[in-house]
Amino acid sequence: AFLNASGSVVERRRWEGELPAAIEWNGRGFFGRAAYGVYRYRLTAEDAAGNRNSAYLNDIIITDQDLEIDLRSEKYFFSPEARSNIELEPIRLAGLTGRSAGSASSVPGDWSFQITRRIGGRALFEQSGSTLPGRLIWNGLNEAGKPVSGGVYYAHLTKGDARSIYKPIYIDRKGPSVSIGVGWNDLSPDGDGWQDRQRISLGASDNYDLESWTLSIAVEPDETISAPHRIFQGEGKPPSRFYWDGLGDNGEQLQSLERLTFVLEARDRAGNVRQSRTVRRSTAILLRPLKPG
Repeated sequence: AFLNASGSVVERRRWEGELPAAIEWNGRGFFGRAAYGVYRYRLTAEDAAGNRNSAYLNDIIITDQDLEIDLRSEKYFFSPEARSNIELEPIRLAGLTGRSAGSASSVPGDWSFQITRRIGGRALFEQSGSTLPGRLIWNGLNEAGKPVSGGVYYAHLTKGDARSIYKPIYIDRKGPSVSIGVGWNDLSPDGDGWQDRQRISLGASDNYDLESWTLSIAVEPDETISAPHRIFQGEGKPPSRFYWDGLGDNGEQLQSLERLTFVLEARDRAGNVRQSRTVRRSTAILLRPLKPG
């Protein structure tokens, strides 16, 4: 899917089985008009078991301007609660390739860096000078020193006569919504065909995108919760439902009447981390043969 600055899908494609060797987009929206702006490409794959993972390609620029400079970052998602600031690298573009031709400091003239709420809008934060630094840093505060609200903001750089495109930055203060559900029946993984597996339902969503998830299952002793018995983790969104056979990370088996805790943790692309409520369940009385036969 091709996503615009607000995260909305402007074009979606779907394939069954193998992916094509190359993917092309003509830079037009749903109605066939040129879609000027900055876009991301999201590729999501899902296997037959429901495991899903996504990869992203940022900085797809559609424009009718002759751009000489740009602002680049490893991450455009930012949470003031999760990290201190966001860093943008001012680069000089190598023609229409979109590749870097070095620092934008080689472009003659003074510079001005702005953060706005809208493309072409009033600056909420501004820096300027004659010598352009290698990194432009914003801590999520406006010029009055107050935190900005969550949403989409735009970073813009001018250097002499050169102007960058307005680059979207995503401020996410909310973090993921996380939920977990575990079947009410006691787990009895003794191979007799009755309740040998535990059904687990997972839910996680975010205003933008999830980065990773971790499900921790621990055996709870009398006083404190021990190290996790089993950890499941992955990137992107967790599967909505799966079944656990009771085995630990090292293949160890559960015993009778053990108390278990289940906790789901999710991290979004801005770095916000949220945990679900702790769900407690128990194992049943297990009947395992002492020896074959």
